[in-house]
Amino acid sequence: MPRTIAFLLTAAALFTAGVPSFAQSMKKVNAAGEANFIFSSAAIEKGKENQARLKDTFTSNDKIFGRGYFPKALGKLSNGEEFFQWLYIDGKLTVKGALVDVNPTWDQMQVWLYNTGEDDFSTMSDALKRLPKGRHKVKVAFVRTVYTGSRKDFNDQGKLVEIKQYKPVNYTVGEFTFIAQ
Repeated sequence: MPRTIAFLLTAAALFTAGVPSFAQSMKKVNAAGEANFIFSSAAIEKGKENQARLKDTFTSNDKIFGRGYFPKALGKLSNGEEFFQWLYIDGKLTVKGALVDVNPTWDQMQVWLYNTGEDDFSTMSDALKRLPKGRHKVKVAFVRTVYTGSRKDFNDQGKLVEIKQYKPVNYTVGEFTFIAQ
């Protein structure tokens, strides 16, 4: 009898090992250390991403929600570091805005991008509303300016000053096609 139970437990473990969990994250991190951004016409609930109907093409009549994953928890911003949302349309940086009140424990965030009735970033949704008719490639990125040190240089008055230096680091990046009608 004990061998039968051990066999059944082993068989059950092997059978379920290849079956993905429904609550499994859809987070992917590329070789550059950037995590992905996913999009849908409905809110994408944390932990239930696999149940969301993800899309990569939207029209001006659609709602657009996103969930951006970070490669790791954001951590505390220090030395003047900032966290930005950048919107590129057809390869051109169109919107760049700072996020305030960011939580250092965030490892992802839900974003209401367009036509939701409660868009998180009106500058992004306004930019999409102003597009001429046709297909447009849209890229959304959340970027942290990472403090890399400081250097000394002369200012316009000839005074030697310390200048802080920052490097932009993409935390999450995603693209979709937007068809303006």
